[in-house]
Amino acid sequence: MLDPLLIRADASREIGTGHVMRCLALAQSWQQKGGQVYIRGRMPDGLRARLIEEGIELVEVEERDGTLADAQATATFADKTGAVWVVVDGYHFGAAYQRNLREAGHRVLFIDDYGHADRYEADLVLNQNIDAEKGLYANRAAHTNLLLDPTFALLRKEFWPWREPRREIRAEAEHILITLGGVDPDNVTTEVVEALGSLEASNVRATAVIGGSNSHENAIRAAAKSACMPIDVRQNVDDMAELMADSDIAVSAGGSTCWELAFMGIPNVIVVLAENQKGIAQGLDDADTAVNLGWHERVGTMKIESTVSSMLRKEKKRCRMADEAQELVDGWGTDRVASAMTHEPSIRPVQKQDCELLWHWANDPKVRENAYDSDPIPWEDHKEWFEEKLESASSKIYVAEVGSDPIGQIRFDIEEAVAVVDVSVAKSKRGSGYGTMLIERGTRRFLKEAEVERVDAYVKADNSASRKAFEKAGYALKEETRKKGERSYRLSAFAN
Repeated sequence: MLDPLLIRADASREIGTGHVMRCLALAQSWQQKGGQVYIRGRMPDGLRARLIEEGIELVEVEERDGTLADAQATATFADKTGAVWVVVDGYHFGAAYQRNLREAGHRVLFIDDYGHADRYEADLVLNQNIDAEKGLYANRAAHTNLLLDPTFALLRKEFWPWREPRREIRAEAEHILITLGGVDPDNVTTEVVEALGSLEASNVRATAVIGGSNSHENAIRAAAKSACMPIDVRQNVDDMAELMADSDIAVSAGGSTCWELAFMGIPNVIVVLAENQKGIAQGLDDADTAVNLGWHERVGTMKIESTVSSMLRKEKKRCRMADEAQELVDGWGTDRVASAMTHEPSIRPVQKQDCELLWHWANDPKVRENAYDSDPIPWEDHKEWFEEKLESASSKIYVAEVGSDPIGQIRFDIEEAVAVVDVSVAKSKRGSGYGTMLIERGTRRFLKEAEVERVDAYVKADNSASRKAFEKAGYALKEETRKKGERSYRLSAFAN
């Protein structure tokens, strides 16, 4: 059970709703782990209703944003609710705000897009963007740790079911998604709808998503009505993950939506609407997961039309971009951020990019010594084995992390109704209790997901440390036996 969490964030016409949506993602992860969440800020009615539906308690702000009075009121409310951590997200909050919260006895996670504060005093600074770099936060306190890049992308819970298995990419494009943010004060959505409206592409349709604060709804609907292709206009969408799952190409702004699109494997054409989107747009273009058209005032309908038309035609390139995007954002960012805050490991399914990491762990001398086959494992043999395990329905591997720092792996191989477990902890993390924690949490998760009666662990008789770890994790000693000629113990955990 986690302590309550307090979030200080605002959603205004100038700022937009992106800040609150990423805070919502973190709030949902915190709630999933058993913690209550409060948000202190100003919210439009539609967003307010959404947060209340999520079980989040909203608290109005009377003080001017970012002032000493605001910081003091936030700290007082954190004391009242028992919140140890305060999450701060917004451009009004600077070094003094962070320092005031910490001096009041609270730990601070500061979410920052592009290094807007003159100094950083928070315990953690999070920048999930592809252009995030340490240089943006050079002026920071010694206690301030950085969480940088899309490894920490905050995705709302509606996207979590797509983490495993990942969404499959359609070879032929059928649906274009238009999403330029909840506010879009410059009415770029109408320009994009007009551009796509002149495309003559058979069997292709589009959906334009607008927020409740968009004041250009009539113009957008008029442009959609006169388009050559079917274009549906939807406002206040609450099923964005499902909508993205049915999309093949997107035209988007350069904000947080880019990480949702990347996670879902959707190549996007980016139109930059704000200064802080330039680095994201260029970074995704450099990563070959998107096409950066640049500043919206210099784009024009012809450029949008020709770029989308080219993407529709170039099937192989589009599919390659989709694959690259999915590797960029794996969907476990919220868990990593929560783990960095609590120092509790998070557990995720193994990914293909973990192949080399597991090879190094497997060849650690201590691991080989305790294994039933102590010979070193050649790289090519490991790669072949790893690929087979990834494809096998009878094997499940999890990787544990603290933040983005991997600490160990746990594997379950299933034969009929029984699984055999294998676990290893990174050398630098041994002796810290992570082994027992990994066994307990990994086994509990596996037994929830797999249809097995029990899990068996085989431990060499002289490996007392491993035996104790399994017993502390809830495994019961069942028998002394021999395995591959070695005197061993079998310990078991059972499904409820």
